Amino acid sequence: MTMPVLMRVPSPLAIEQVAQLIVDPATLTGEPTGDYADLADFRRQVDQLLVKDAILTAGSDAELAKVLHQSLIGVRRRTLLDPRTWHWLCLAEYADYTLARWADGADRDLAGTLEGAKLVRFLGQDSLVGRSRNALARLYWGADTAFSVSGDYTKVATVFEIPDLLVGVSERKMGLDPSAAIAIMEELKGLKEKARRKALKRVNFILSTTSLEALSPAQVVELLGLD
Repeated sequence: MTMPVLMRVPSPLAIEQVAQLIVDPATLTGEPTGDYADLADFRRQVDQLLVKDAILTAGSDAELAKVLHQSLIGVRRRTLLDPRTWHWLCLAEYADYTLARWADGADRDLAGTLEGAKLVRFLGQDSLVGRSRNALARLYWGADTAFSVSGDYTKVATVFEIPDLLVGVSERKMGLDPSAAIAIMEELKGLKEKARRKALKRVNFILSTTSLEALSPAQVVELLGLD
């Protein structure tokens, strides 16, 4: 059986284009990435969730991330790092998921009323922040962080357990090292949000003048400054 072609948009989209493309995805132009991926299992998982509830929460993230990551094994890293791939997936194939998870289950026809913070979930640039904000890229790269550490998905729940902690780690330099990222999440998950933010800010400041590659995960955790 031939694997489906994985598509992307020809050029990165601007946020001003998103609402109209949600309403009328048929106007979206795509091109082959040169990779192939069978996303049927992910589609099935999304559909099962949407049958139960039109609004999805963070509780669905970990399992969906695992299935998405499994579905994209074999796709070249350069394709996965290309924001155009994720723009296509969020708009052409999984707008229903993105709306359910990040826009309170809004109907497609009401996309023009959505604020920018919700529309940006369909986009994301080629950066740590961009990958963290895209609705599907954040799932994939979160699962990839877990998989890179253990070779399986046992750490996926840790990655997605606390959404603000995932954002705080993945959008900073420390997110570039999967082992360090997981170690930090495990160390901070028992703290209150204010304490987590303070610790992450401290590490981020130190890493602005220190090479992350020169530190072990344990050494990075020490930089948190916890008692």
